[in-house]
Amino acid sequence: MIINNLKEVTIEVRKISNKILNWGGNRESFLNITSPPYNTSLIFIEILMMFIDEGKDILYITGEQEKDIEIIDYLRKYTKIRNYTYIRSSTTISNSRLNFCTYNKAVTIPKRYDLVIYDDIRSYPNYSKYEILDIVNKCCDEKGKIIAYSIESIFNNAEEIILPMRNNKMPITEPRVITTRIDINKDVPFVIYEYIKWSISIGKRVIIAVPDDTKVFNVISYIYKYFKDITRNIFYYSKNEKNVKVIREFHKYKDGIMITNNIDDICCDEYKTNILVFFADDKQYNYKNLVYFSGRTGKGDIVNRGEVIYLVKEENNEIEKAKGITRTFNKMAWEKGFLSL
Repeated sequence: MIINNLKEVTIEVRKISNKILNWGGNRESFLNITSPPYNTSLIFIEILMMFIDEGKDILYITGEQEKDIEIIDYLRKYTKIRNYTYIRSSTTISNSRLNFCTYNKAVTIPKRYDLVIYDDIRSYPNYSKYEILDIVNKCCDEKGKIIAYSIESIFNNAEEIILPMRNNKMPITEPRVITTRIDINKDVPFVIYEYIKWSISIGKRVIIAVPDDTKVFNVISYIYKYFKDITRNIFYYSKNEKNVKVIREFHKYKDGIMITNNIDDICCDEYKTNILVFFADDKQYNYKNLVYFSGRTGKGDIVNRGEVIYLVKEENNEIEKAKGITRTFNKMAWEKGFLSL
């Protein structure tokens, strides 16, 4: 088995990979794999190879950008598999055993597959449990098998494999909550002002995440006013504009501030980043969205990686649930001796 020969792989990841492989050979149709966000997809390399060797068709659904799909990088690096297709539209004709696509494209695919993997871990989540259930059942053959990789179980009454820590053996960042009565469309609390100043002074970039384009422009107006004399590297990036040059500029400087409503395009695991989620109690954020910010603070140790702060008028159930999920993963990883602090 390839994965057993890779030095970069933890013992636990190897065990999980073997469990998935064993499930692939049994009669069960559904498998839940629960994990912190942005964990490794290397756990799937063996089952993909097994199904391809058996002449079966696979659909891998992921929200990752085509050029950034991690499992494809692993296939290129560790296997001889080169015959795969990224489905860009319903008119794409694929003769490949292995196919990749986004959720939106999966909706349009008429074909049914022997194995469907829904990777809800490697990108910011935009779909609910019920939407995921609907699409994987639509894409899977009547006698096929389905894996859901998410921060929570998708299938009821199905086997669940839990991978409670990421490959770097570090605990997932647990968010802090700061409440304020200030209208943060117009102004920032002093404690946040001081936090951003401190973050810049120690060389940690700051990303301010907001839920929509309007709030991007509301926040950038006063952030620029308050911090233009501290750093000239203040940027914004919105879903509608998608100015890629801005991202490159932001990553050049350790004293950068970015306001965005599209965090997946901005974040890079190589850099330590403090993430401030403004309007974290907004109805556009649910517990699942909020948990994923904790996976975007960098892959360094506890000292060198970033923090996550939710800025809200008041805590709500979604925030409490998000905090509970990160806490549970860390508790489980600690009790099993997986963490390296």
